Amino acid sequence: MEAAYQSQAAKNDLVLLEFTTYWLSVPLTRPYYTSNNPKGRAKLDVLLIRAVDSEGRVGWGEACPSWGGYSPETPERAWSFITDFLPLLIGKDAAARACLIAENFKSYPFLMSAINECTLDLCDDALISPLSEEGWFELAATVNTLDAAEAVQIAKEYVDSGYSTLKVKVGIEAKSDADRVTRIYEAVKGKAKLRVDANRNFSPDAAYEFAVSVPIEAIEYFEQPFSSSNWAATELLATQSPIPLMLDESIYGPDDIKRVAKTGCAKAVKLKMSKVGGPRALKEQVKLAHGLGLNVIVGNGVASDFACYREALCCSRAGVITAGEMNGFLKLVAPILSEPLRMRGARLILPAGAIPKLSEEAISKFSIHQARFS
Repeated sequence: MEAAYQSQAAKNDLVLLEFTTYWLSVPLTRPYYTSNNPKGRAKLDVLLIRAVDSEGRVGWGEACPSWGGYSPETPERAWSFITDFLPLLIGKDAAARACLIAENFKSYPFLMSAINECTLDLCDDALISPLSEEGWFELAATVNTLDAAEAVQIAKEYVDSGYSTLKVKVGIEAKSDADRVTRIYEAVKGKAKLRVDANRNFSPDAAYEFAVSVPIEAIEYFEQPFSSSNWAATELLATQSPIPLMLDESIYGPDDIKRVAKTGCAKAVKLKMSKVGGPRALKEQVKLAHGLGLNVIVGNGVASDFACYREALCCSRAGVITAGEMNGFLKLVAPILSEPLRMRGARLILPAGAIPKLSEEAISKFSIHQARFS
C-alpha cells in the first residue's frame, strides 16, 4: 500500500489533548442480508471518535467495524485496540501521529480512517465543510431480501419512488441468485440498472455460472465475486464473464487500484471513505482511478447517517457522478444526527450553511461502551 493511510493532518500541526470514543449499537429496521450472513444482522455497530485540540476545537470521525471479511476489525477487536491506541496520540506532533497511523493502517484501516477524519474536521477542511448552496447526491437503493417475490416488490417500490440504480446481494447459490436477479430485472426493465454483490462468497465455477445466467443488459457491475486476495480467479473471470466486474473488498489503496488497471480484471472499483484513509485519501483515489480509466462507485451501506452524510459531501466535491451506496442511514431505526437526513426521490439532500450535528440524546441511547482519554 502507498500513502493512502498517511495522516491527513500533516499540514496542520495540531496538538490533540483529549479523545472520547463511543461504541454505539443501533438497531436496523429489518435484518441486513449478505451472502456471508444470510440470516441477517439486526444491528449496526458504530464507533465514534471525538478529538479536542489545544485550541479547544472539536472534531469527529466514525468507524463501522466489519461484521467479518472486510478487515480484521470486528467491533470487539476494534474497541479493544482503539482504547489502547488513542492515548498514544495525545500530545504528539503531526509527524509522530502520521507514523503511528501508517504503522497500524493495514490491520485497522477503518479506525485509522476515522482518526484522519477527526483531524480534518478539527481543521474545518474544505472537503467536508458546509456547502454554500444546497446540493444533492444520488443514491442507489439496496433490495434487502433474499426472497425473490419480495425482492420484485421492493424493487418496484424503489423505482416508483425515483431510484434508477438498485443493489442486489448475491453469492448464496448461483442458480437461485440468477433467478432472483432476472425476476427483479424483468420487473424494472428499462427503469433501473442492477449492481450485484457477492461479498467474496462465490467459487470460480459458481461465479461463472451466475455471470452467464443473468441478462447481460441487466447488470451494471458484478461486485467482488471472490475473496479479497484471490486476484488470479478475478483476472480469469474477467476474460470469461459477459458482465463487467467491480472490486470492493480487494481495494484498500492506490496499489490495489493500479493493479486493477494493469491487469484489466475489473471495470470499476468500489471505494469507502471509512477504509481508504479518510476524506482526503478518498478524493485522491477517486482521481487516480478515473485517471487510469476506471469507473468509481463510493459508499458504505453499513454506516450511520453521520458517516453517510460526510461521504456524500466528500463525493460531491471529488468528481464522483455514479449513484452512491452511502445508504446505511436508511436502514437504521433512528438517526444519530440531531436532524434526520432528507431524501428527495433518490437524491440525498446536502444542506447549505451548516454541518448536521450529532445528537447527544442518540449517542446516550445507543452507547454500550464509552471511554475518555486526556
